[in-house]
Amino acid sequence: MRSFLDSTVHELFERQASAAPNNIALRYQAQSITYDALNRRSNRVAHYLCAAGIDRGALVAVLLERSITAVSTILSILKVGAAYLPLDPSHPKGRLREIIQEASPSLILTTHSYEDILGNGTARLYVEDVEKTLSSYSEDNLTVDGGPDDLAYVIYTSGSTGVPKGVAGVHRSITNSLTWVPRDESSTGELWALNLSLAFGASLSRLFLPLLCGIPLLILSQEESEDSERLSNILEREGVTNIVMVTPLFRELLRSGTGITHKLSHLRTIVVGGSSRTPDLIDSSKRLLPHARIFDGYAITEVGGPVIVGQRMTVASSRIGYFRTQPSIFSIPK
Repeated sequence: MRSFLDSTVHELFERQASAAPNNIALRYQAQSITYDALNRRSNRVAHYLCAAGIDRGALVAVLLERSITAVSTILSILKVGAAYLPLDPSHPKGRLREIIQEASPSLILTTHSYEDILGNGTARLYVEDVEKTLSSYSEDNLTVDGGPDDLAYVIYTSGSTGVPKGVAGVHRSITNSLTWVPRDESSTGELWALNLSLAFGASLSRLFLPLLCGIPLLILSQEESEDSERLSNILEREGVTNIVMVTPLFRELLRSGTGITHKLSHLRTIVVGGSSRTPDLIDSSKRLLPHARIFDGYAITEVGGPVIVGQRMTVASSRIGYFRTQPSIFSIPK
């Protein structure tokens, strides 16, 4: 058995599915799915993709809202040895079409409701149509040659400093980043929230660390993630222990006052990103959430995930994307 850093993402997921098949892997609204069911579903889609001519080295775009279907689709792409290109349906059509044109994916997996976004050109499969035929495909794990230095994803930067750029990441860059993402000191009762766009670099750790480490993951819709009152109610009701928030949303949550201390009592780890916390926000967070560890996170797509400030960390040597130099990552203890 290969070590963690020498394994592919889907290989590690399959190990977890074998070790704890009946544990809940994903929750989304009223739905939930176990590791075994998610693995079998992803395998069926992977066999479908193989039959459609998708194999190792291909690039497949995923234009879906975050959901159990979206996660299953991403896993199936990795299982055939291909890489995924996440596209956010809420982004402007022009931006999405430019990315598709530049990246030239072999295939786009989407739904009929997004057909108007795509225009003409790249081949596409609709998940509704795929779902109807899955029962005829094997649910066994695939045997595909591949390793940690195979391409796993291409994620485009926001373009805040100019034209959006595609960043290619290998499996090892994902697994390496997971070794230093802040986790709860006690794993008992952990529940992570995925409230970020899958087209955002920070989603890599939010998606894959729970899946590979046996932590249930609660997927939140865009609407649930952007409304502070709705989000706080969900965090309280579901008992979420680990979440990432952009700074303005975090500030809005804290404005609820002392009641928020009880409401977010389950939260053990919060990563706040997007912009720096001001001194008054730091004081408020310490006063209102004394039970939680709070980190500043900077989601830098080019290094394969977030750079976390607030703890000492050791970064194993890795190959980030296709960069030829070794990046240095610094953390400032607070």
